[in-house]
Order: sequence, then structure tokens, then C-alpha cells
Amino acid sequence: MVWLKKVMWLIKISMIGIAEGVLNILPEGTYGDLARGQLLKIQVGICGRKLRVSRNVKVLNAKGMVIGDNVYIGYGTWMNAQFGIEIGNNTMFGPYVIIASGNHTFTHESMSFYGESKGALVAIGSGCWLGGGAVVTSAAKVGNCCLVAANSVISKNIPDNSKVVGCNKIISSVFDSDTTPTGGGN
Repeated sequence: MVWLKKVMWLIKISMIGIAEGVLNILPEGTYGDLARGQLLKIQVGICGRKLRVSRNVKVLNAKGMVIGDNVYIGYGTWMNAQFGIEIGNNTMFGPYVIIASGNHTFTHESMSFYGESKGALVAIGSGCWLGGGAVVTSAAKVGNCCLVAANSVISKNIPDNSKVVGCNKIISSVFDSDTTPTGGGN
């Protein structure tokens, strides 16, 4: 009976891989993005309505994800939900965003980073925009209605309504009208 489970798992993984390859041929835009979103929705633990996914998006451990309504995931985004990722409603990612809920550990015995993984849930609030190339690391929480500039790194908790640049640097509230938007890429 164990061999039958393994065969069924291999068939499932092969079918998903074939579907991903076919869907990556579809053009960018509403219909292609919605079709790719439907495939990811099948793999994700909990997923809301109108998930749109651009081409060449890679998600590891998708069962560990919770995705809200009306989410857009940009081109080439990479996510590892080994320890959980939550994405709120009306949130969008620019191209090449990285979200990693886990991290490698270093062991002195082997002098390598092949030790056990450790990590914690990553949470992205509702109404957020992560600019192109933004990175969110394990245990970080981005509040609601935050604007994370292109190529920024988030490694700690960011309060609601924050504009963030660089490494965790909050420059203002998204509601301050005297500052220039710092988001990038979609």
C-alpha cells in the first residue's frame, strides 16, 4: 500500500509540473494571471478569491500559505512557506519578490549551512504593496496598508501604514502627502 501512495504522489507532482509549464506559456495579463492563480489556489492551504499570479512564480511548501482575496503575485516571485506565510486581502507584489519563512542553520561540526532549518510565520497585511526585488525574512510581519520600496529588506515587524525603504527603514506614513511614493515595479 505504501508504494501505491508513492506512485499517486509522483503522478500528482508530475501533473502539477506539467500544468505549471503550460500555464507559463500563457501571456501576462488578466486571463493568464487568473489561470495561474487557479493552479496555485489548488496547492495553497487557504486561498481567497481573485488570486492573480504572473509567470515564473515559484512557491515551496504551498500548503503552509494563507492568501486573502484580490492578491497579485508578480513575475519571478519566490516564496518558501515551510513555516507559514499569510498574505492579506488586496495586496500586490512587484517582480522578483522573495519571502522566506525559514532559514538554514550553521553547524560548526560540518562547517556548513546544511543543518536543520528553523523559522517562523511571515505575515503580510492587507492593502500592502511590495516593490520589485523586496525581501521579507522569517518571523517578519508587515502591517496593513504598507508600501515597501523596491529592493528593500524586511527582517522585523513593520507597523501599519508605513513606507519602508532599505533595510527596515520607515520613512513616513503612507498617508503623508508631502513624500514621494517609493514603491517599485509591478
